[in-house]
Amino acid sequence: MNVFQNENEIKRLNSQEELLQKAQDEILNKYLSEKDDLVVLDVGSNDGFKTRRRFDKTNIKKVIGIEYSLELVKTAKIKNEDSKFSFYCLNVEDDYFGIDINRVMIKEGIKGFDIIHVSLVLLHLMNPALFLKKLRNLLNDGGKLIIIEADDNKARISGDKHYLKEYNKILKIDPLMGKRDIGKHLPVWINETGYKSYKYYYAENISLDKEIKKEMFNVYFLAVIDDFAFLCDRDKENKEYLKANKWLKENLPKIRELILEEGVSFGFGVGIFVVDK
Repeated sequence: MNVFQNENEIKRLNSQEELLQKAQDEILNKYLSEKDDLVVLDVGSNDGFKTRRRFDKTNIKKVIGIEYSLELVKTAKIKNEDSKFSFYCLNVEDDYFGIDINRVMIKEGIKGFDIIHVSLVLLHLMNPALFLKKLRNLLNDGGKLIIIEADDNKARISGDKHYLKEYNKILKIDPLMGKRDIGKHLPVWINETGYKSYKYYYAENISLDKEIKKEMFNVYFLAVIDDFAFLCDRDKENKEYLKANKWLKENLPKIRELILEEGVSFGFGVGIFVVDK
């Protein structure tokens, strides 16, 4: 199953980003306002809504959004494309990605990008390090690569001593959720692919509000139930999947009850790497 063709996963990631928007933007806006006439590449631009919301700033001259799903690109072109924003259907794992993106750059009159933004994409790629190397070649001198990825080990429920620890083990064996521990590999890959340096930030949403916690619970936990129902049906003899599915059915109701208790806080976030070429 390819995550870029999974509508439920796309919706889940969109909801996660909405919850974390304020925390992310406080960090990103610092780098998006450093100079004028910025040229931006947004990798994984979806339907273009988030791309426009994030990069529609007076000091940004041009934004190119690339997305795997043709249907999402069509929507982006209809709803969000104009003289500043352009959207293209490209597969970042295709052998010809370098040729394809260079054709786009020639068409748009772009020699290089000042900012490349990659949000929750690398964890789903077969060879993230190779893609990072390709992106470096697209950056202008002094340009920055901004990577946003899951950082599950920092999720927390106040008073919880074991639920999240066990749940994170299950996340790591769910192939549909991608490489959830990718954050620990990124510093090595950044160094190996020739980048100069990076800064790391953790963008977190933490709440005591019951309604917000309900939404956060749905985003963080419910997709995994669907994943393991599918995986167990596909591979009925896989003991690891069956054990995980049983644990989820038994414990997610307990986790939800704990999270929604008055006075209990729940928080999760993403890691942000700001990488210098």
